[in-house]
Amino acid sequence: MHKLASLSEWGNQIAEDWKLLNSAFARFARDSWSKQLIHRLPAKLSIGLMERLFIPGMMHHYLFRKRFIEEQLATAVCEGVRQVLVLGAGFDALAIRKAKKNPRVRFFEIDFALTQAVKLSALEKINYPIPANCSFLAADLSATHLESILIFQKGFDRAEATLVILEGVLMYLTETEARSLFLEIGDLFVGRLAVIFGAMATSDEKGSWSVRAVNRMLSKGREETKWSCPSHDMPDFIVGLGYELRSLISYKDLQRPWRSPSELQSIPNEDENYYVVERVHMESRVPRPNGPA
Repeated sequence: MHKLASLSEWGNQIAEDWKLLNSAFARFARDSWSKQLIHRLPAKLSIGLMERLFIPGMMHHYLFRKRFIEEQLATAVCEGVRQVLVLGAGFDALAIRKAKKNPRVRFFEIDFALTQAVKLSALEKINYPIPANCSFLAADLSATHLESILIFQKGFDRAEATLVILEGVLMYLTETEARSLFLEIGDLFVGRLAVIFGAMATSDEKGSWSVRAVNRMLSKGREETKWSCPSHDMPDFIVGLGYELRSLISYKDLQRPWRSPSELQSIPNEDENYYVVERVHMESRVPRPNGPA
């Protein structure tokens, strides 16, 4: 997203601290030749290539989905949420930025140890202070239960009104793994609970030759997409897991306020759609399958 930030037409949509952190993470996290190449390409060229070779609107989508999540987070805090859990954040800057602006809210970010080490190193190199109400926790969620990671963390409260954020995460899980994760989140919290998440509408393996090629390349780094669910099937998916749909915004609708009618013509109606769901009564949930040891 630092590419968009460098363009005058999009830069004013991105806060200065957001630009600073994204630029730092982009500089210090270039751990592959492909990322180094993308970093060196001029912004308009790299965005144009992605538009043609991958999915129209995808580079801008990263900005739009983050704006949507920030708006939902602000609403949740106004409604009484005092605990935010960000899973698989990668090099996103949401938790540390919003912790600074919301000192009464506890933020917990969980991701792989290597990713977090690079991220924390980047923060140290730019002398960016970590707020006291923001905790970075290293864990592999495929091998460890959330409860064992969080239960002894200072400030964590299972009964607190909580928002869980899964941005760009679920497509890398199988459907069984996604179900288990929602059930595990529901088991962990006993207070009011909402989840924001994105889900692919169709499999990348059904996409264009370039989309399939990119997915196969990502599979070498264990980042291939595995699960998809069209928006019309999502209510049935989440209801059996003890949640109800609060809002849905499609891939195209995320772009609509920001793009011209001519640009929208090439953008698919659905790709990575975004959802907000709330946990309902415990007795309505299906039994949880065996999770990780």
